[in-house]
Amino acid sequence: MSISRRTAIGAVGVAALASGLDPIKASAQTSPVPGAPTPPSVEQRLLDRARQNLHPMSFNGHVCAGSGWDLLVAESRQAEFVLLGEEHGTVETPILALQLFTALRPSGFDTMAIEISPPIAQDLDAAARGGVEGIAAFCAAYPPGPAFYFWKTEAELIAGVRAAAPPHQDALWGLDYEVTGDRRLIERLKAEAPASARPSLEALDQASLGAWATWRATHNPGALFTFSGNPALVRAVRAAWPRRGADANMILDTLEQTLEINALFPARGWESNELRCRFNRANLVAHLNRAAAHGRAPKVMFKMGESHMMRGVSWTGNFDVGSLAPEAAALRGGKSFSFLVGGGRGARHGVIDPTNLTVTDAPVDMLNQLGLQFMVDGLDGAGPVLVDLRPLRPLLSSAARLKAFNNPDAARTIFAFDALIIWNGSTATQMLRA
Repeated sequence: MSISRRTAIGAVGVAALASGLDPIKASAQTSPVPGAPTPPSVEQRLLDRARQNLHPMSFNGHVCAGSGWDLLVAESRQAEFVLLGEEHGTVETPILALQLFTALRPSGFDTMAIEISPPIAQDLDAAARGGVEGIAAFCAAYPPGPAFYFWKTEAELIAGVRAAAPPHQDALWGLDYEVTGDRRLIERLKAEAPASARPSLEALDQASLGAWATWRATHNPGALFTFSGNPALVRAVRAAWPRRGADANMILDTLEQTLEINALFPARGWESNELRCRFNRANLVAHLNRAAAHGRAPKVMFKMGESHMMRGVSWTGNFDVGSLAPEAAALRGGKSFSFLVGGGRGARHGVIDPTNLTVTDAPVDMLNQLGLQFMVDGLDGAGPVLVDLRPLRPLLSSAARLKAFNNPDAARTIFAFDALIIWNGSTATQMLRA
């Protein structure tokens, strides 16, 4: 005779009621045995399970190897989309990303999605055809260049992806808003604007120039146009330009959304993040639709900050690309693979200094903020180590266990990513050019 799962659960509930216990709590409780040793905590059990699923890696400054690297490549090759959530600003993560992208090319991966706006990604893709020097020239022409990609190993990543990808198509998809590229975006608009839009476009241009002048004089990051500009200026250009092409629409959308997102942030942070996440997701859908219109179903490697790549609700309380991409892969009959890379013991990373748009060396903090410091401290290894997070999930599979664990950030992260790379001794990134 077979017993259904519902019947079995019901039986537990009846027995609990008969004994006067809460039926939900009763299913997770056991009676202590006098003199028995105290059972390990949920955190200790997670750490033990992590040790059982720890895969060492080696890194010689240029190449990753070891069983952790082998697992990463094997799982990624089976996916439609590979999502790398990162702690920004380490030398090593973009080197890992380029090696992985190159390893995935024979499996059909041909695109990298990154944390800059769609139009600036087009410019960066074109600049990267000239290699790192082409990217450096673009940054010099439109200082300081695209955020993150004015860093040395990040620029090397983009140049390497461009060289490895098919030459006849874009290698980069921009998914985000724009932080430093308003001057270039306005220049692109001016190149094609009709006479009807020129007065409103001139007003937008002057506001951008004035904001940059104020920033240079005060070093106040809030003065940057992408944080201080009025979105009404962009809407005025849109209204005066009724027959816009796809390129102008994309640029105007990027500028308007950027200004709207950053205007909300100081006082209404969740709404700002929600608007940004919606924009990120809409950009991904637009890229996928354009690819489908050309008969392509690209395999894509994503590389963005950890909150954007989290599957499920992120630590900002939003659903970002990390939730949409796995579902899009499933709709195509495939799957995704998500992994997180963060600094561990003795690790450093670079942080953008908004007062001068250069980089400052600082201790890493991401894994601690995500509740994973107990893994950083408890797992042996020098350099990078990979933990397969999937076997840890059953240890958090009930409300009682989650309550006993009492670390919601770590629990969220374990379910959000399939693997974790703790990079002990990571180093801070450097500017592409002084």
